[in-house]
Amino acid sequence: NKKAKARITYRESSVEEEYKKSGELKWRKTNTRTVNGSDKYRVAGFELDLYEILASTYNFRLADTGNGTGLTVIDNKVYVVIDFTPKEGLRFRNLSDRFVRRLNGRIWVDVGGKNYHILRLEGSIPEFSFTYWKWSIIPTPITIKSLRLSLDQERLGSGVVVEKSAEATVIFDSLQDGRREYRYTYDNFMPKR
Repeated sequence: NKKAKARITYRESSVEEEYKKSGELKWRKTNTRTVNGSDKYRVAGFELDLYEILASTYNFRLADTGNGTGLTVIDNKVYVVIDFTPKEGLRFRNLSDRFVRRLNGRIWVDVGGKNYHILRLEGSIPEFSFTYWKWSIIPTPITIKSLRLSLDQERLGSGVVVEKSAEATVIFDSLQDGRREYRYTYDNFMPKR
């Protein structure tokens, strides 16, 4: 899929918002850019390779879908549903690891055709605290009260699997309580010229 994706470009539209504890919007930033399909996937400053991270970081088991098979049907298509939890003893090398290596969730895998792909991923992180060093000199204690995220993907007619949307909500306590939301949508998939 990396080779096929490297041959396309697409549009990424993003909205990042931060809210005060009262729910009042503190700030909002929007952006639209054209993405080269060979670039690493980025969400809110984190470079992510979904399949690489999943394989190296998590344990998997078939989800309890109520029918004893780990399967579910969506729009007349069968999907394997898998729950994932972080492996024991993972170390945190950087800020993104503090989030990625605590994530628990569920994945819906499209098993139709000869190549499988992740249709949807939903995850959450339990509460945790850490110290963020602003400008490498000012210690700022932060507690992540909750983080919820979702990622949707789709297979294009050409066979390449692309991100369709990504959303995350983080509720935090630092010098000031608040909530931060990130929303990304992807469209206008085109072959490179």
